[in-house]
Amino acid sequence: MAEDKASLISINHNGNTLLEVSGPEGKILLLLSSKVLTLASPVFAAMFKSYFKEGLNNHSKSVKPPIPLLDDNTEAVIVLCNASHL
Repeated sequence: MAEDKASLISINHNGNTLLEVSGPEGKILLLLSSKVLTLASPVFAAMFKSYFKEGLNNHSKSVKPPIPLLDDNTEAVIVLCNASHL
C-alpha cells in the first residue's frame, strides 16, 4: 500500500517543520525551517503566528506534526521550498 508510506525530503537538515504533500508513490514529507518559510512567504508567516495551531510552540527545536498540503501542486511546493532555503 503506497498510500501508507511517506518519503522524507530533507530540505533543511536542521529544520523544525514538516510539510506533507502527495506524490505519485504516496505522501512526501518535506523537512524545512519554519523561520526561513516565514521570511519567504507571508502566508507561512501568518500561519506560524502563535494563535494558529501550526505556530504553537514554534520556538521549540523539536519537529512538530506535519502540515498537510495534500491538495496543492506537489512539484510547485517542492520548488518553492527549495528556493526559499537557498
